[in-house]
Amino acid sequence: FRNNVTTFYKTLIDSGLAVNLGLITYKDIRKDSPTPIINFGITPNLTKFNNNLLTLTAKSDDDPKPDGVFPAESALEALVDGTRMQFQANSRKFFVLVTDASTHDVLDADGFSKLKILDVADSLVQTGVTAFVVADFTSPDDKDNEAELTPLANITGGSTFELTELTTSTSFKIVGGSITLVTTTAPTPGTTGLANVLTQISAKIATTVVSEVSRTAKIDGKATDNVSVSKIRYRY
Repeated sequence: FRNNVTTFYKTLIDSGLAVNLGLITYKDIRKDSPTPIINFGITPNLTKFNNNLLTLTAKSDDDPKPDGVFPAESALEALVDGTRMQFQANSRKFFVLVTDASTHDVLDADGFSKLKILDVADSLVQTGVTAFVVADFTSPDDKDNEAELTPLANITGGSTFELTELTTSTSFKIVGGSITLVTTTAPTPGTTGLANVLTQISAKIATTVVSEVSRTAKIDGKATDNVSVSKIRYRY
């Protein structure tokens, strides 16, 4: 995970963008730790950000609750906490949510969260945040992920990405006496497509920022259609 994130921010910097980086960690909500969130804040110092990354440890809880449902996470609380960070004035804000589980919300009625997903999405919009959501949308253990997490991306103008690496296979099937080529895409157990996904997200961010800066520059009469990408400095 750390290597993937390091490559992600280096790709952004190589795009000619001035980058401020923030990190928030979260995990399963439990009665003994109802809000397990650590907000490291925002920094332009890549060494400090990398040191924050080095503190991360990943521990999966594979034991379902008595009803067969796997523990949910405090993703909504983490996103709301993120909106309270000290953003630089006039910066373009992007959140990347990475999760392998569903999220708690007030509709769970278990008392772990008081937040509504749509309210959190609206809060992100009001803060000027575009959210990219990376989650396991294909796992049968987290069937609610698509319904729960997709609005966070759609409402904020972001995108959703599949966390698990997908494998495409082809086969031939006889249908109505004719041989038909069938293409099937399915998740590959035990794999992650995070590296590829973060590459796609960094490209989307760079394209979005450059497009917006170019458009603003032309409106203000400060540049022509031939705006040099390498000279654009935009903080986010």
